[in-house]
Amino acid sequence: MDGLDLAAAIHQRAPGLPIVLASSVSQHDVAADPRWPASGIGPVVTKPIKASPLHAAVATVLGTTQEDGAEGAASALDEGLASRHPLRILLAEDNVVNQKLAIRLLEKLGYRADIVANGLEALEAVERQTYDLLLSDVQMPEMDGLEATRQILERWPEGERPWIIAMTAEAMSGDRERCLAAGMNDYVAKPIRVDELVGAIKRTPRRGSGNSDPAADVPTDGPIDEAVLARLADGTGGDAGFVSDLIEQFVADTPGLVAAARAGLDAGDAEEVRRAAHTLKSNAATFGAHELAGRSRELEDAAKRGMPEDGSARVDAMARELDIVREALPAVWRKMSGA
Repeated sequence: MDGLDLAAAIHQRAPGLPIVLASSVSQHDVAADPRWPASGIGPVVTKPIKASPLHAAVATVLGTTQEDGAEGAASALDEGLASRHPLRILLAEDNVVNQKLAIRLLEKLGYRADIVANGLEALEAVERQTYDLLLSDVQMPEMDGLEATRQILERWPEGERPWIIAMTAEAMSGDRERCLAAGMNDYVAKPIRVDELVGAIKRTPRRGSGNSDPAADVPTDGPIDEAVLARLADGTGGDAGFVSDLIEQFVADTPGLVAAARAGLDAGDAEEVRRAAHTLKSNAATFGAHELAGRSRELEDAAKRGMPEDGSARVDAMARELDIVREALPAVWRKMSGA
């Protein structure tokens, strides 16, 4: 039973229980699965999991914000929000009245925003410069917000595209799911309530922080991308011991995944091969082992189409790269952590 089947079973028994899915592919790709509508899944967090997107996803499904406890009694119009949580914002809205209202609310929070009137203009704006947040209407001429979102996800990888918040006057049940299925990260209903807008903004992670990134100057040659390891350590609060434990677990467990893939080939079980390759791909990506992740992904994709004729050669290549990674990963981490 995979994550979608499990989510659907849980949703059937407890339809009110919020569900967040951790996946190695984007929400847009997951939502293309025919089982998605029955799964009851809200946000999808892409692996390797980072603290900020995970927090935002949990806050979204629970309807909370990071600063609820500290600022619960404060006015929703927080004039200092922009200084504490600076964001570059693009507003996509064709209705002039709604444009003016949204801009005024953002100004009250200390933000300035660029304005476009449809999805095509939003794509052009994202091409020209970097934005942290896209506030997007859903129904717009030329190209609507859903299609614009799909194209942004296709053209810009995670970390290089804006966080997308849907704004829609359609209050029918299922609208939120439709927006999230298109790849939008969050949702506010129109007419916009100040507290909902503030909450959505607070859930928006910042990106593109430039030289403040501790991994910015770390070399990426070799079997391990040290920048990914640095981000993993940062995302776990700088707990070097915890990262060391994760690496030890990876080194111990991954030979079993290769063995499972070989067993699947011997048994003619393409699903077993796919499952083992998928798990190894996800684990390799967590530690920045890009070559290993790529070879695992190729085997996974081949197994999705049935038993691969060259399956044995693919597993052998994956196993050889795993041997390199299992030796290199602990050494790279010891050098980085000073252990």
